Amino acid sequence: MSKQRHWQSALQRYLNGDATPHEREVLDRWVARQQQDPAEVFKELPEPAEAIRDRMLRNLHRAQRAEKTARRLAPRWWVAASVVLLALLGGVVGYYLPEETPVAALPASPQQHRIVTQAGEQRAVTLPDGSEVQLNYDSELRYEVPFGAVQRRVYLRGEAFFNVQRDTTRPFFVDTDQVQTQVLGTSFNVTTHDQHYAVAVATGRVEVTTAGHAVRLQPDEKATLDAQTHRLVKQPGSPDDYGWTRGVLIFENLPLAQALTQLERWYGVEIISRARPTTRTITARYEKQPLDQVLESMTFLLNLHYEIGDHQRIFLTEPNP
Repeated sequence: MSKQRHWQSALQRYLNGDATPHEREVLDRWVARQQQDPAEVFKELPEPAEAIRDRMLRNLHRAQRAEKTARRLAPRWWVAASVVLLALLGGVVGYYLPEETPVAALPASPQQHRIVTQAGEQRAVTLPDGSEVQLNYDSELRYEVPFGAVQRRVYLRGEAFFNVQRDTTRPFFVDTDQVQTQVLGTSFNVTTHDQHYAVAVATGRVEVTTAGHAVRLQPDEKATLDAQTHRLVKQPGSPDDYGWTRGVLIFENLPLAQALTQLERWYGVEIISRARPTTRTITARYEKQPLDQVLESMTFLLNLHYEIGDHQRIFLTEPNP
């Protein structure tokens, strides 16, 4: 494949999120150069490209103004404008990007790190930039080492509390399958369990985005994803939203089935409910209490009975008449 066609294809993969680590590194630097001075990229083009340059710059400025008006998180205006660049410039992209580098001369590619916790297990993680993550039960965190030159990005399934080192030149992103969170330096909680998506802020400011809708959060605020409208709902928050980081298990008018699922994650057990299907809910707070004490309390509140079987199984039944 020719140089220009290779990098034209690479830019499309970059915009789709499918570029190789080497392509991302090169294109990150190239996009950053556009952001600083878009005209510089075109300085040495022959005369016929001037019209293309002018059209491209008009689109860049239009995209920038639109970004400021919409106040959207992603994509940034210069990434969105790169789509226009790809369509308008075609082979010109390859003119400014490097020749294929022999594999032996390439810098070491970033390594994908994957950390998984099981039910009943939590882990503390220090990221390459010094940011700290507390990963809750039954969760997964993925990230590359080292982070990119223009951004820091991790993927989360489950729940985690982040304490992010401030870096104004490299925003920090937390991606989930429905919601994206961006910060510069702050502490916040993200949960994605059971199709429940929420972001709660402890310190600093956070911007949360999904499907083109964005909200900005300050300390003691949170955003949840409405399952019906698929839009973010901004609400008051509190330290209870991440009480799990202090060993506090909190049920707030929670349906019984969801409360039992939380117990399974928290204590690493299997709970088999043989109780009659009801609309029971529970409101309770347990601070670093063993499972038997929690079960005693819950079954008393809900008028149920429990038995502990083998293989970490617990049976929940109606009381004998």
